[in-house]
Parts: sequence; structure tokens; C-alpha cells
Amino acid sequence: MKTLRVKEENVLPRDIGKRRFLNSLLGLTVISGVAGALYTVFKFLFPSERSRGIEENLVKIAKVSDIFPGRSVKFRYGRYPCLLVNHNGKFLAYGALCTHLACIVHWKDEDGCIMNMGDQIHCVCHAGHFEVLTGKVIAGPPPSPLPKMNLRIRGGEIFATGWDDPNYVKRINTYA
Repeated sequence: MKTLRVKEENVLPRDIGKRRFLNSLLGLTVISGVAGALYTVFKFLFPSERSRGIEENLVKIAKVSDIFPGRSVKFRYGRYPCLLVNHNGKFLAYGALCTHLACIVHWKDEDGCIMNMGDQIHCVCHAGHFEVLTGKVIAGPPPSPLPKMNLRIRGGEIFATGWDDPNYVKRINTYA
């Protein structure tokens, strides 16, 4: 009768060895690096709406039907107070901090406004006056115009999309 001999190496799990383990690890690292680079290139060539800032920076302000001509509403964009104005059917938005000493500015007969200055945005603290169509200083001590906000109207709603000049907020002390 013949006896079968079983080799010991076939019974126990194979030891893969240090070299083979390190080569496998290096291969996985290279594959991960290439996949990451390809993902980055793909996201650059085909950016999503969120990465382009289209959805991320939208702040809903109000419905178009809620802001009648000659009226305004205050809102916040990030940590900054802002003012949305309906001037004869044209919507305009500005930062609501006066560029003089950061008092809140008003337009026409909104709450907190003690006087009606017609088509001027004004600061009641030190009699600063701004043009409603451009935000430029008309009178008073403010050193610079109000920062303009970009707007988008979609589906009957008004959204703030960001500052007209993104660096403006950094340059003006009261907005920094």
C-alpha cells in the first residue's frame, strides 16, 4: 500500500513575503494617486453648479410679488446686513452698513426710518446720503459708496448671489 505524502507548504496558508507585500502596497498607492488626479481633472473640466458657486452662494431674499415698487427689505448675506430696494420695478441690493461708521442705512419709509429722503438711501446717524441706482455717496461723511450686491430672479423669487466686487468687502474696514 502506498502512502500519500502531503507537502507541508500546501496545507498552511502561503506567506506572501515582504517584497510582494510592499510591491502590492506601492501598486495601490500609485492607482490611488492616478485616480485622484483623474478625478481632479474631471471636476475641473466638468464643474458642478455648486463648485461654480451657483448654488452655494445663493441667499433667498423674498418673492418678487412681496416687494412693491418704492419698498425695501433688509436681509443678511453671510454675516453682513444688506438692503434690497424695488426702485420703479428695478430690484437693487447693497450692503446696509454705512461706509462712514457702520450704522444701518434706510430707504424711504421702512421700519426704523425717521425721514423720507425720496430716492436716496440714507444713514440717520451722520446724515450720509447714497444714490439708490448706484450706491454712490451724494452727501455726508461716508468715504465710499455702498457695496453693490448681485441679484438673480428665478421662479418669482429674488436671490442674492454675491458682491459685485468680491474684494470690496475686504477693502472697507466696516465690512472686513
